[in-house]
Amino acid sequence: MRAWVESETWQDERPALWVDGKTAYVTNPATKKLIAVSLSNPVAPKEIMSVELPKVPNEILGVSSSKPAPVEAEAHGADAHGSASSSASADAHESH
Repeated sequence: MRAWVESETWQDERPALWVDGKTAYVTNPATKKLIAVSLSNPVAPKEIMSVELPKVPNEILGVSSSKPAPVEAEAHGADAHGSASSSASADAHESH
């Protein structure tokens, strides 16, 4: 990827970066590509994948799969059997 020249207009497309563990994902608006780069060897990062996108990328968002998301019952203060305590449940719902 060549050096990027920043636009004066903040809405213009620009490269974006997201890192998950030892892999960096970089968007390249000039070529409409998403590039994955291995960071396993920080001295010599290596491109491991590139894909052309149907539109010019402007942002990137990722979700790491290294830790599973909590199940809904855990997220709302449930006990190990999946039932929430009545006072915690009532307090949570009254504050919404």
